Amino acid sequence: MALLLRKACQPILNDADLDPYHADLDANTKEMKLYTPCGKHLATVAGVLFGGLRPTKVEIEFATELLATWLLRNKNLLANFINETEVLEKMGEAVSSLNNFEIAHIFGRSRITSTKAKERYIVSIEQGAVKYCLDANGDLVRIELKETVSVALEHKLSKSNVLAGMSFLNEYLAISKQEKKVATLLAELNTCTK
Repeated sequence: MALLLRKACQPILNDADLDPYHADLDANTKEMKLYTPCGKHLATVAGVLFGGLRPTKVEIEFATELLATWLLRNKNLLANFINETEVLEKMGEAVSSLNNFEIAHIFGRSRITSTKAKERYIVSIEQGAVKYCLDANGDLVRIELKETVSVALEHKLSKSNVLAGMSFLNEYLAISKQEKKVATLLAELNTCTK
């Protein structure tokens, strides 16, 4: 019977331009849920709770009405979620290390007041036996030595490595920001506040 529910809901999803998505009954919670084209849970349709795993014809009819109402109420939110998800998919996945670059999320403390300083992301750029750590402004945060290095030698981070490292950090931060935006929209879809 759950297949009949899915079949009854599909025209409503199609009318809402959600053709690749589908609605189905969750076997554990007996709630109606929306799923992405790849079968991941997208949202729970608020207020639709079935009496069992085999919905009756009357339950299916009422559930489709509630789905239509829910889709109308959340139309803009769904559109934003889908658009932002597409942007994120084009951006790719946030990679925290590549070649001689590594991103770290740090929480600093003020040495003077011992209070928590602002959290920030840094990029470590490995150049020979030295690892240079820069913040998002390109300011040097610290230097780490991988092995004993002669102090007499001049150590300087190459400009090309700085530019590549900053580009890597900026891309990581942009993807992370987009991931948070998508997660926030998804949370809004699953929170009944309207």
